[in-house]
Amino acid sequence: MPKKYLLLTLTMLLSFSAISQNQKKIDSLLQVLKTLPDNEEKANTLERIARTYQYNSDKSGEYYQKLLTLSEKIGYSVGVARGTYNLGSYNLTLGNFNKALDYYEKFTNRENIDPYDEATGKQAIAVIYHRLDKYDEALERINENIDVLNNEVSSNSLLLNAYSVKHTILVDKGYYNLALNTTLLAEKLVESLKKKKDYTEDAEYKEAVDLKMVPILTRLASIETNLGRHEEALKHKKEAYQLNKNSSNRLQDAYILSSMGDSYCALGEYEKSEESYLKALKLFRSMKAKVNEAFELTGIALTYTNRKQYDKALSYNKQALEIAERNESKSVLLDVLTDMGTTYIKLNNPKKALQYFDRSVKLADSINALEELQLAYRKRSEAFSGLNNPLQALKDFKAHVKIKDSLATLENNQKIEELYIINETAKKEQQIQIQKNDIQLLESENKVSNLQRILLALGLILALIAAYAFYLRNKRNKLAKEKAEVDLEFKTKELTTHALHLAKKNEVLNDLKEKAKVLKADADADPGYQMLIQTINFDLQDDNNWENFSRYFEQVHKGFNEKAQAQFPAITNNDLRLMALLKMNLSSKEIANILNISADGIKKARQRLRKKMGLDSNISLEATVISI
Repeated sequence: MPKKYLLLTLTMLLSFSAISQNQKKIDSLLQVLKTLPDNEEKANTLERIARTYQYNSDKSGEYYQKLLTLSEKIGYSVGVARGTYNLGSYNLTLGNFNKALDYYEKFTNRENIDPYDEATGKQAIAVIYHRLDKYDEALERINENIDVLNNEVSSNSLLLNAYSVKHTILVDKGYYNLALNTTLLAEKLVESLKKKKDYTEDAEYKEAVDLKMVPILTRLASIETNLGRHEEALKHKKEAYQLNKNSSNRLQDAYILSSMGDSYCALGEYEKSEESYLKALKLFRSMKAKVNEAFELTGIALTYTNRKQYDKALSYNKQALEIAERNESKSVLLDVLTDMGTTYIKLNNPKKALQYFDRSVKLADSINALEELQLAYRKRSEAFSGLNNPLQALKDFKAHVKIKDSLATLENNQKIEELYIINETAKKEQQIQIQKNDIQLLESENKVSNLQRILLALGLILALIAAYAFYLRNKRNKLAKEKAEVDLEFKTKELTTHALHLAKKNEVLNDLKEKAKVLKADADADPGYQMLIQTINFDLQDDNNWENFSRYFEQVHKGFNEKAQAQFPAITNNDLRLMALLKMNLSSKEIANILNISADGIKKARQRLRKKMGLDSNISLEATVISI
């Protein structure tokens, strides 16, 4: 399913203010406009007209363009900025992503731009990259912006929005732990705002802060959805919808209603699902949000497919396809094509279904959308089967299985990569703390040096020097101790990460070896499979892996091997390996993966170790090893 939940705070990223449609107001402004010469007042009037039209008419874009043209003509820099940015927002809403990107870049690359405006523009550019499915570029841009917002530009609203954008990108990359951490940072920021005095004394401030929880709740809901906990996700969405009722942000209302439709559909409550989708559809249509309109139509179609009302499903899918084919988002079109083909399969028309699956396979392959590609191959295999073409059906099914296996490997790699990112982040935090302690130590030493010179020059009492030096020495000792504790904590985390990485790597290699053995058994198998198995075995038995691990272990648990051998002389080097992993409190499965032996092998190794250590059956092996 393409990504549709980039929940933008409308007042922050889309600079259309929440002014309701009022034809009398528009008529009044148009009358004023006729009387004005080409000046700044006329430019501001054009902006007010565009804002009043909001999303309800193409005239919004028309008047923003007039604002830009006039402002450039009279050299009105504020009008140029507003016109450029809002034309970007207007095109983003319509799904014209490349046009929107051009406007946002022009807005951001202006000379002498205010830091707040620059951060706002860069944030919008990150959103566009996300909508164009360029996740790495989007993540790089938003991370840069978060650094700026934390260190240079003070704006809680813009920072909260940046966390929202980053969360969505991380979810789409499959980094759910990092996405959750990002949302928790946003929640922590809102909680700090609630502790201010104004929260209890100012009703407007309280309402504004409470509304900041809306995107946080929707992001928590997305995490629950990805974990398959749809009831919990729905609770978050309902709470967000209730909080948002008092706001005039109809775009956010529409997104939440659409998301509620997804949850109801996943729970099998198709009537409620359709009701939510229809409400969202009405809002998106009123705002000319074509991309989202297509999504809602496919959502409604899905509810009818699940209720086996295929003709109605097809009707909604055709409407979605008409919009998607005019849109720049290929992921939208891909989703609709697959849904159309699936509907025709349900209608017992595999020939018609094949037309759509051919297009979805080609499109998914062109944008490297592996998850959608494996689905398209599987669906096309069903179509070929319905057309009595078993050879082509088998070919497509094999392609589906191959990509599915690749995705499983990719998912494992993503988990390892995410663990690496988390570790690197922790490492940076530890290094920052160490640097802070070093600075404090240097400052203390500098104070001692300066104080000694002053006291000697003035001939102050030696006792005072001794007392102050004693105080600072204690302080240095305390800082040195804290530094040692930070170093130890960092090395412990590094050791754990290395062990888990080693366990995961061996698990993946063993899975790959088993698959290679199955393929090797084929009579026509490539002889290269045996070479692959031998390579894997060599890597699994490579002592360098253990030597690297041992170095980390020794840094954290100094002298462990010597103490263990002195206490239990009968143990061997292999026993010491097992004891080291028990010392880290790893699970039997993780130990088995690291040592490359079976679960039964672990049990036997533990029994042999207990015997060599002379432990009675009522004494815990783990507790004994940990106490060494």
